[in-house]
Amino acid sequence: MHLWYDAIEAYPIASDDAIALNYPTQVVEADARENFMALHLNSWEEWHAITPFFNLRKRHMPIEQLDEEEQYDLVYYDAFAPSAQPELWDSPVLARIYRALKPGGVLVTYCAKGIVKRTLTELGFQVEALPGPPGKREMTRAIKK
Repeated sequence: MHLWYDAIEAYPIASDDAIALNYPTQVVEADARENFMALHLNSWEEWHAITPFFNLRKRHMPIEQLDEEEQYDLVYYDAFAPSAQPELWDSPVLARIYRALKPGGVLVTYCAKGIVKRTLTELGFQVEALPGPPGKREMTRAIKK
């Protein structure tokens, strides 16, 4: 199985800052350290084979400009909470994500706010609450019907 991963980032961390953070020292395997740095050092807007099975394209753009239709199987939506970035949780932005998902595609997010779940439902998603990771009671999975 080959994974094609589009990373959309409006405000990316600079490569020098990623290097200075030195996260790869937490990884034991040399290949994993090299792959981690490739995530940050590869150019934007082009596909790169990070491993034989993982391809990455970094897109420097706000999610509000996403204009694909039925391109993605899964969207991991990691925006800050609606209280911090309400504009990223508005119906027009979530509708762009809905359009970008293939039928049966899934959006997952750590956000479990009722207003967000209602908006997702109104857009046509089937919304489910899932147990959250440590420190988070629940998260949300939304499946495009």
